[in-house]
Amino acid sequence: MPSAESERVPGRIFEGARRRRYPEGDDRRAGDLGGLAGPPKQFRITLTTLVVLDGLLLLASVIHFFAKRAAGPGDPIFVNSVWNGGSDASYIEMLGHIQLVAAVVMLFFLWSGNRVTVYLAWALVFSVLVADDLLRLHERGGVALVGSIGLPSIAGLRAQDLGELVIWAMIAAPLGVLLVMAHFRARRTDRSNSSILFLSVVLLAVFAVVLDMIDSAVGDFVPGAVKSLLTFTETAGELGVMSLMLLLVQRMTLDLPVSLPRSLSRSANR
Repeated sequence: MPSAESERVPGRIFEGARRRRYPEGDDRRAGDLGGLAGPPKQFRITLTTLVVLDGLLLLASVIHFFAKRAAGPGDPIFVNSVWNGGSDASYIEMLGHIQLVAAVVMLFFLWSGNRVTVYLAWALVFSVLVADDLLRLHERGGVALVGSIGLPSIAGLRAQDLGELVIWAMIAAPLGVLLVMAHFRARRTDRSNSSILFLSVVLLAVFAVVLDMIDSAVGDFVPGAVKSLLTFTETAGELGVMSLMLLLVQRMTLDLPVSLPRSLSRSANR
């Protein structure tokens, strides 16, 4: 049977990385779902693993919610705050950090193999996200601002919330300049990937910042069940988006293979 060749389709994140080319008259041409191969096996394994892990941890978070409100001492395992995604050092937060660190490593290899600066810039952005979450940089900075210059409460936001937004803006400004410069110097395919990563960060901010601010503003005025639902939505959204970030970066890595040194490339092509 005639063999099928493959060619990489640049810039495709979800549709599949390779287009199969069959000889004329080969019956497999019609059944190839438009000529696009399915996602690589590594990607499918990662996707399945993250869906299972995210689902189990979010289910455990729901069980924790009911265990904390049960009459009596409650379940000895699920009453522990490590199952509460809204708590520091929870299992959900740890998984999110692991995902972002893995994405940083992949972005670094994308940069080191292809020397495309925009991937190094994104590795720095993701590293700052992890460092901020681990070290509570914007929370501590917000406290320092409130204590030093006495920020006011605005539009229902606490002075602490306003201070945290100011710190985030101070962190984001230099990173944004670096990222924009690297973005517009990149090739079209790399700019497309960079834009996708930017949209994922905006989506993460919706859950991590906007919903958190809404929770702080209305938390004292809504029933406990509504507040818990807001917290769970924020937690599930953050975890889901961080999983999406890792999947996107992995797919970019698979679609844009790390370049081999010329000597190795010549050997591989012999």
